[in-house]
Amino acid sequence: MTKTLDDFLGTHFIYTYDNGWEYEWYAKNDHTVDYRIHRGMVAGRWVKDQPAYITMITEGVYKVAWTEPTAPELHPLFQNQIDLIACQLEYLKKRKHLLFEDSSYIQAHFGHYLILNRAIARQEGQLKWLPKTYTDLIER
Repeated sequence: MTKTLDDFLGTHFIYTYDNGWEYEWYAKNDHTVDYRIHRGMVAGRWVKDQPAYITMITEGVYKVAWTEPTAPELHPLFQNQIDLIACQLEYLKKRKHLLFEDSSYIQAHFGHYLILNRAIARQEGQLKWLPKTYTDLIER
């Protein structure tokens, strides 16, 4: 029996890479795929209606290509930044507690107190902004 591209369409499989990443993939039609990532750097991501180039190379052998909407390297970059900022924030809060536990020291060094409070607020703002920005990027 001769295999055609129509035989490939509707194909569904789950694939696990050597590094443990697990993808679920589905050929919706001759120009669209869906895939979900179960394990790996961007686990939980679900891409629907991804435009793809699907062709039959020879009987029973198919080629599928698409452009990732977001580079997979983004997650570790964002996570590393979140971890770094969280560590800095913890340090700044400990420093504030150490230096300004006594309210008389606040009055004597008010400029330093203001700068430290602003640094804490900046780090807290970044910790709120980074996860939201990452989510917005991958959901485009």
